[in-house]
Amino acid sequence: RAKLVYITPSHQFPYGMVLPIQKRLKLLEWASREKAYIIEDDYDSEFRYQGRPIPSLKALDKKENVIYLGTFSKSFLPGARLSYIVLPSKLADEFQEKLGRYSQSASPIIQKAMFLFRKEGFFERHIRKMKKVYQEKHKTLISAIKTHFGNAVESSAKKRGSIF
Repeated sequence: RAKLVYITPSHQFPYGMVLPIQKRLKLLEWASREKAYIIEDDYDSEFRYQGRPIPSLKALDKKENVIYLGTFSKSFLPGARLSYIVLPSKLADEFQEKLGRYSQSASPIIQKAMFLFRKEGFFERHIRKMKKVYQEKHKTLISAIKTHFGNAVESSAKKRGSIF
């Protein structure tokens, strides 16, 4: 009987697992059938170190049942605390009407700078660069754990087919 689900499909807590495409599609079917909404908190999907990227629920959503939340805190400016929401069109007008005058805590200067940064393509270049840096750090960490601990430790990533 639920009418709302909150999920972090790109990085599920506490193990960091990714929700497979089949389960994403089942969740979308449920939302459509039940006339429910899914709040997709996609706070760090830019950084995936193995396997092919899986589309967000919002990207797969044909019936407009997904409310998408994102942030630039993990990928760019942690101190700015800049986030965003992508609403289904049927909720956008009501949101604007009821919360349009809500006081925004993010600096308008930071918002404008991020807009221009994305518009000019710099954000995508930054993400590509940081993916390489973080992927190398990830490999180094995995290698160090394997070297120093051997079989004495097991990663939750191993259970889902990771590199250790």
